[in-house]
Amino acid sequence: MGVALNRGRFALLIYFVPVIALAMPLCGDFLRAVGLAAPAAQAQQYAYGVFVAYFFKGQSELTLQYLKTVGRAEEVKQRADSLGVVITFAVLFVTVNVQGMGLRGVV
Repeated sequence: MGVALNRGRFALLIYFVPVIALAMPLCGDFLRAVGLAAPAAQAQQYAYGVFVAYFFKGQSELTLQYLKTVGRAEEVKQRADSLGVVITFAVLFVTVNVQGMGLRGVV
């Protein structure tokens, strides 16, 4: 089953590398060529972020399918959800209390 996972990762890489390496440098020029204003044509930076996010989303979907196949998806998902809660509380504590943002809730 790991072979199928690696094939999927390889196929994803074959798809995204040309898009990011070849098409993205031309994104700003293309947007200006179709008549978009120069400041709005800076969407190229946003597009880079979106394509990278899609790449990692594809990787996580492949991993999730693999975990479902071997029967460990629920265990890993529960651990990731628990870790996400802890990270969220830590980030909120740092941003609100340590950096002094002064946010108050309705309690």
